[in-house]
Formats: sequence, structure tokens, C-alpha cells
Amino acid sequence: MKILYIIDKPNMYGSEQHLLDIIKKFLQSQDISLIAFSKGEMLEHLPKIKIAIFKIRWICKLSEFLHLYEFIKNEKPDLIHCLQPKALFYGTVIGKFLGIKTIITVHSRPYDHALIHKNLFKRLVVFIFHNFIIFVSKILANKIIYVNNKMYLKSIFKYKSQYISNWLKSDIKYTTSKSFNKKKKINFLTVGSISKSKGFDLLIDFFNILKKDSIDFSAKVYGHIQDDFIKDITIPEEVELCGFKNNIINAYQEADIFILFSRSETFGLSYLEAMSQGLPIICLDLDDFIELIPNDNIKVKNIEEDIVDLLQKILKKEKYEKISRINIDKSKEYSYDKKMEQLKLVYEEMSR
Repeated sequence: MKILYIIDKPNMYGSEQHLLDIIKKFLQSQDISLIAFSKGEMLEHLPKIKIAIFKIRWICKLSEFLHLYEFIKNEKPDLIHCLQPKALFYGTVIGKFLGIKTIITVHSRPYDHALIHKNLFKRLVVFIFHNFIIFVSKILANKIIYVNNKMYLKSIFKYKSQYISNWLKSDIKYTTSKSFNKKKKINFLTVGSISKSKGFDLLIDFFNILKKDSIDFSAKVYGHIQDDFIKDITIPEEVELCGFKNNIINAYQEADIFILFSRSETFGLSYLEAMSQGLPIICLDLDDFIELIPNDNIKVKNIEEDIVDLLQKILKKEKYEKISRINIDKSKEYSYDKKMEQLKLVYEEMSR
């Protein structure tokens, strides 16, 4: 089978890592090529496949659209698999014109794209626009894959939908369990963009609560910085902004607690990575975490919700080690091999 993948921005966030894993897996048995709508770091990590860059804007010129159309027509793929909103839209439209079966993987909600904007009007426009784009893509697609079970269960296109969650990297090494020495300061770890959607403002409020209660701690935060968001936030001296890095397994292993107050998540890969290394989790109590994060961890509606008392309880030796073991066991349900087998069945079904 010849599979053409289409992606918007080939950076190295969750959805791009997701696609990179897929390509490396199925390159062993399929003829694979890739279209990206910009250049990005992910392209440097790809195996040797045919890669084409089309700098397509949301509202593109007819000549740009026809150029993309002709390229896909000449490639003659048996299947088009699209990831990220712009790729979903253009991939399904062209796939429908050419009579090529298309799969879309839905990694985000329209709300996630709107949340990052401060201006209320712009937020509303972005929300409506992405709702429209994703709805049209779902109508045109032959198969819809959700990485979020709640989104799958609410889908009005259930007859052509499937839930395949995200997964841990194929080379992940699970730790056995962790313990915590109460005599030392608490080392927190956060992995997520420094933005409102990832709750960085709530994170700083939490750290200020710890300082007020004279709790000794340090914190490392890994992720891209949204400059217009962070400029009005005072960062405590205990908090180190480390920027975005690809491989931070050592940071997970050195930390005591993983903390991230995402206001919205379709999956939460960084939480899963932390669990695989035996870290207890502190997060907001989102419906999306019901399946992923065991209740033994700290899940709160807001950060004023007796969070310091809850923290002190999970730091007790027996409780900490119990959560560590539970999280490691839970993370093993999201193994790379299990999810690739599910996706393989989808491809086989689409090839019939």
C-alpha cells in the first residue's frame, strides 16, 4: 500500500512525535511519502522517504491549491492520512476530488486553538473557524481516529470513527518505582508550553502558595515560551525555565513530582511519560484524565482546594511508593506496540 501523510507544521510536539512513530513503524512494510505545509525540526528525524514542502496558507491562491492537487494526483497514493487542522481540511478535500480514501487523526479541539488568544473576539473567531474546518474534514474523511475517548464517544460520525489513544515511545524504559526522602526539598517537573492553555499562571500561583507555607522546593519547566503571555508573570527564583528540549528522560528521573495544570487536553502525553517514570501527578481534575491518570494522584478543581495538605499526604513514604507503582503499571497500557497494532488493523480495513 502507498500511504501519503500530510501535516501542517513538522515541529516536535505531541502530534508530530505521533506521526514520526507511525512513519518509522510502517515504513518497514509500506511505501510512504510526506507532505508538510512548512519546514520544521521533525523533518530532520525522518527516515529516508519522499518529502514535499507546500507553503499553503489557510486562504491560499488557486495556483497553490492546484499545485498541491497535481502533486497528490501524480503520487497516486492508495491512502491519505492527515494530521493537524489545515492538513485535515486540504487532505480530505483533495482526497474526495481524486477518489482517494482518507484518514484523519483528531489531536485537538477547536477550544484548544481558541484558548491561547487573549482577545475575546479573536478567540471566538478562531473557535468558530476551527469548528467549521474540523466538521467539514470529518464529513469528507473515510475514517476518523480520535486520540481522546471522550471526543470519540461524543462523535456524530461514530460509524466511521475509532479511538486509538496516544502512546509512549517505542524505546521507553520504565522505572521500577520511586521513593521520596522527606528530609530533602521537593523537585517539581513541568513539561508543557508556557501558556494559558497549559495553566502556567496556575502553576506560578501554586508555587507561591508553597513559598507562603515555607515549603522547600525547586522546579524545572520544559516547553516553548509564549512571550506575550509570560511578560506579566513574576517567576519565583525557585523556578527554572529550561525551554523546549526533545529528550528529557533524565529530568523525569530526577524529579519527585510531575505538575501541570492544563486547562484542556485531548490526551496528555507528558503526563503519561511522567507516569512511566514513577512520578506522582498533580493536575486539574479534567474529564479527559479519568481514564489516563489514576485517582491516587492529586487531581483538583482549583489550586486552592487543600492542595498543600494533599501534597503532604502523597509525600509520605508508603503513599508515594504506592502511587509510583500504580502509575508505572497504568502507563504500560499505552505501549507503542499495542497502538501500532490497532492502527495496522485500520490500514488493513481501508485497503479492502
